[in-house]
Amino acid sequence: MGDTDSGDWADDPGFAALVRHVRGRLIPALSGTRVVISVVPEGRINIKFAVELGVSILLDKPLMVVVAPGTRLPDKLVKVADMIVEAHIATPAGRQAVREAADRFIDHGPDPLPDWLGGPPTPGR
Repeated sequence: MGDTDSGDWADDPGFAALVRHVRGRLIPALSGTRVVISVVPEGRINIKFAVELGVSILLDKPLMVVVAPGTRLPDKLVKVADMIVEAHIATPAGRQAVREAADRFIDHGPDPLPDWLGGPPTPGR
């Protein structure tokens, strides 16, 4: 999205295209799912991830978050995640761990939070 003469990002054609995409594709796609499995990108804030996460939360979808081992998650993300899985998704073993966790999540609900995140989730979390 480029700068606009008015300085108002809402008037930017790139923003309008993003809104059309979110309303026309992302919301319908996420609305049709039982759960959302989201891989936390490394590095600076990823806008695509942020929008998908926000829509998932607003749709009240059960959320499984996949994170590289040792990654520090924001406290608010920990609170909204129903299940957090540590795995190196670049490795076969990591991908297998995510598949197994996803199967459990879809079939039986979330696993307890790992000890490094404070143990089992509190009721109503």
